[in-house]
Amino acid sequence: MDIPKNLPENIQVSPVRREVLWFAELMEQKLSQFDTSRNWKDAKIDYLLGRLHDEFLELTQLLKARTYIEPFTGGNKIRYATAGVVNEEAVIEEAVDMANFCMMIADLCRRQL
Repeated sequence: MDIPKNLPENIQVSPVRREVLWFAELMEQKLSQFDTSRNWKDAKIDYLLGRLHDEFLELTQLLKARTYIEPFTGGNKIRYATAGVVNEEAVIEEAVDMANFCMMIADLCRRQL
């Protein structure tokens, strides 16, 4: 995932915060990688909830790595955290994954309103 360090300076959409736009762009970037695969609109909420739980565990494991070294498998790669050091990009990626599953669940619920 291409995670920009800085917030886009040229976007000033009120009342949406630049931080929210930055994060939403990352969410869309990740979602677009799966445009050719199955759409979440066909998924069951239980399945999405299970995937959200998986992403939560991955994020938790990364954040806990601040105090110990532990290999962790996320997606197709294994990431290692050095004691006291967190791979910030990996943390952002996992947060984006969690947010996308939350959005999918919310979208399915919205469609039932």
